[in-house]
Order: sequence, then C-alpha cells, then structure tokens
Amino acid sequence: MKTVMIIALMGIICSLPVRAQVSSTITVEKKGLAKHYIQNGERLDHKEIRSVLSGYPGSADEFKKSSRNSGIGLGLVAGGCLVIGANSIIGTIKDLEALNSGSMNISGSNTGIFLAGCGMAVAGIPFLLRGNSQFIRSINLYNSQPGLSHSPGTSIVVAVTPVSAGLKICF
Repeated sequence: MKTVMIIALMGIICSLPVRAQVSSTITVEKKGLAKHYIQNGERLDHKEIRSVLSGYPGSADEFKKSSRNSGIGLGLVAGGCLVIGANSIIGTIKDLEALNSGSMNISGSNTGIFLAGCGMAVAGIPFLLRGNSQFIRSINLYNSQPGLSHSPGTSIVVAVTPVSAGLKICF
C-alpha cells in the first residue's frame, strides 16, 4: 500500500510541470541594430506578440495604441520619402528634356513639393517614437502581471529536519 502511494505521489510530482499553464516573461535581445523579443527561448514575431499580449487588458490596450501610432508614423515617413523621390525624378526628367532641346535653362525641381515631403517625413518621427515607447510599456505591463514565471524550469526542494519534513515544488 505504501509503495502504491509513493509511486502515485511521484507520478503527480513529475506531471505537475507538464500541466502548468504559466507563461514566462518576454525578454529583449539586441543584435546589432535589431531587437528580438524572446519568450520561452523562442523568438516572437509581431503576430505572436499580439496574441500573447491580447490576454492581458493593460498591455493589449498599450499595444493597440503603439500599433496605431507606429502605423501613422511609418505612413508619414514613407509618404514623405515617396514625395521627395517623385519630385527628384520629375525634376531630373524636366532638366534632361530641357538639355536635349538645346536650352540651357535648367529650372530644377519644385522646392515647395520637396519641402512638403521633408515635412511629412519629419512629422512622422514623433509618431514612431511614441509608438515605440508605448510598445515597450505594453511589454513591461505584460511582464509585471502576477503569475508569470520569471525563472524558467522546475525545481523540487526537499527539506528534512529532526522535527519535520517539507517539500517545495516550483514550476
């Protein structure tokens, strides 16, 4: 009878880590200029981070705000760069046509459009910075949630004293 109970207890103890549904924290690993977000030893992409953060209300809201601000900033920077590039190409084509026709009157590109493109690109930078800070805040809110495992792995500690015995299981 004792052996059956000991075997059952050992089976329960060994199966506890398998049944644990505790997530671990998201860590940041910097490689060159890129940042990689790691959870449980695996690299997370944008969709996986969204699915991980969606279960936690505070971090999910911050993640939505960061996605919106980053999208606006990226749109402004990309639009500004496109306007600058298109203005440069159009100005170059006009100058080449003027030179091919024999005229030495090179007017250059339109400065107003170029400055508008620069303004768009510069206006997007604060949105990108704000989106990045909100993203970091959402990761920090997720990591500060109770119930997250800050140390991966399991441990079993058996303490025996002359008066009593204790068993501590961490997973």
